[in-house]
Amino acid sequence: MTNEPFRDMASQVYRSMRLVDMQNGCNDARSSAWWNNLIRYGAWNGPGTTRVSPPPPEAINGIADLFGVTPEEVNRMIAADWYDVQPAPEFSPRVRRWAPLIDRLNTDDANYLRRLLRRLATGEYTMPGVTKATVRRKPA
Repeated sequence: MTNEPFRDMASQVYRSMRLVDMQNGCNDARSSAWWNNLIRYGAWNGPGTTRVSPPPPEAINGIADLFGVTPEEVNRMIAADWYDVQPAPEFSPRVRRWAPLIDRLNTDDANYLRRLLRRLATGEYTMPGVTKATVRRKPA
């Protein structure tokens, strides 16, 4: 786990998509060149002496679609990468007990767990590059 969750998520998506597909997947909220610079250099180490600018507020929903997360999660990732703002821990005792185990997972297993938890909690199942599908559970 790093202090660059936005860059980490972009790098993860890039493993299964081309940069131009990432641009299209976020509804052109960010260009393929922007994604390339972010993945290669991070938020503060852009090419040459420049840095990669943070996404503007109007880009958040498109990026959330691309990442398969909520706009709130995108905002938290941006705050961490560009402004070094970490959210205050607001976790239940259950989550605090599981956190050390989750932190030991490799990237693929952590992504699988994230998708599984999202599906179980919300009934939604999404994967980058795949149109969204909703799995409906029978009422209890």
